[in-house]
Amino acid sequence: SDASGSGSPTGSVQFLVDAANFGTPVDLSEGMASLTVTTLAAGTHQIEAIYISNNPNIFKDARTTSPISQLVTPATLTITADDQTKVYGAALPSLTVSYSGFVNGDTSASLVTQPRVTTTATAASRVGTYSITATEAADPNYEIRYVGGTLTVTPIATTFTVSASPNPSVVGQSVTFTATMI
Repeated sequence: SDASGSGSPTGSVQFLVDAANFGTPVDLSEGMASLTVTTLAAGTHQIEAIYISNNPNIFKDARTTSPISQLVTPATLTITADDQTKVYGAALPSLTVSYSGFVNGDTSASLVTQPRVTTTATAASRVGTYSITATEAADPNYEIRYVGGTLTVTPIATTFTVSASPNPSVVGQSVTFTATMI
């Protein structure tokens, strides 16, 4: 309240982030105005407030005398190379990744640079396991961490049928068994 007994200031406060209006003015309540945000980009921001009086004859409009610095650190984003399987001799499967940690409605499409996903395997790789790695993703709002995956090369499945000739047979008769790969 002021010395003349006029009561508490009324009006609103316009918050500024990096010298630009941020949101709409917030009404004063018991001499305070608050704005909660989740959308600040990573980096250091200058925060100011402008008081807009409802009664400028009693309470003068005002601006903060010096801005405060608000440091926003990048969120952690984990990119995991998805495990894959292929049969020996087959083409390499599509290499994909999964994400954990996006904020503010971001998706993989929000990244400034998409991840590069590679494997040490080739179409001719022998049966065994091979690493899959994701690298090179970039976005200033995220600290990116990577988790590797595994490409498993499996043997070619073999199936076959067995037949007998003649079938039925008589005791002592020659019978030929044939296994046919299909």
